[in-house]
Amino acid sequence: MLIEELIREFGEKAYVRKVRCLRSYRTLTLLLKQISFEQVIKRLTEIVKRVLVKGEEISCKISRGDVRDMGLKTLEILRGKFLELYDYEKLCLYFVRVYEFKGNDKKWIAIYVDENLETPWWNEKERKRDYPKEKSSRRKEKPHQNNFAKGSNIRTTLRLNPN
Repeated sequence: MLIEELIREFGEKAYVRKVRCLRSYRTLTLLLKQISFEQVIKRLTEIVKRVLVKGEEISCKISRGDVRDMGLKTLEILRGKFLELYDYEKLCLYFVRVYEFKGNDKKWIAIYVDENLETPWWNEKERKRDYPKEKSSRRKEKPHQNNFAKGSNIRTTLRLNPN
């Protein structure tokens, strides 16, 4: 799935790596330094092509922006990219955001992913048609029940290289 592929690709370069789970909904946060925005977008594009063989991609460029918390500007967005991905094989919806942030005289790249296996974009009839009982084992294991979040269903933090 997309989250695992992004962790494999960027996990070593990330100074923050976090996966949070709530039922079958997961989020990923990766904060990166010492890699260019262009490199991240190039690798992300390659990963999306590999993972989303059958699906729809909606892509938007972000030219500038701000992050406001409680009405106060906390960060500047220098540029970014937003992807909305519909995986027709897994009946999964992804929202992917990549930002180049600037704050406190520092710059970094952030990758945020929301993964929703229970999106209402596919109704029960479509899910049963596309995943009849003989194929349903593929959907039985919820993504948060894998190695990333054993024993927890919310606010799970992934730790790579726990040194």
